[in-house]
Amino acid sequence: MTGGLLGRLPDEATELIKLLESAMHVRERGAEEIEDVDVRRVGFVVSTRVAGKAGVPPELYVVAQNGALGAELPLEAWIDGDGLIRRIAYEVRLPEQRDRDSGRLILPRHTVRGVYDFSEFGGPL
Repeated sequence: MTGGLLGRLPDEATELIKLLESAMHVRERGAEEIEDVDVRRVGFVVSTRVAGKAGVPPELYVVAQNGALGAELPLEAWIDGDGLIRRIAYEVRLPEQRDRDSGRLILPRHTVRGVYDFSEFGGPL
């Protein structure tokens, strides 16, 4: 699991939430609790074309550049009883990366999972 994407793309969480408007193949994944709040966990996919236009997640660029981009990006959202997103997550499988000149392996195939948790809606700053 990875973290620290906020420094690379400060509006990533906002853009991921906007992707809910384009959700396809939505499926309920059960009830859970996040910080004492009951939530529904929902899985869905969005078109990688739609996600790419939004610029999220940034890892899609690497996948597309290597010709390994599929048609859909899987995501999950945890939604409370008021319809507020308490968590949103995505997972991108990245191909191996090699040095262009030498062909030396730099990174093996790997998975990046981005997770954003949200709390204190309407609270003081």
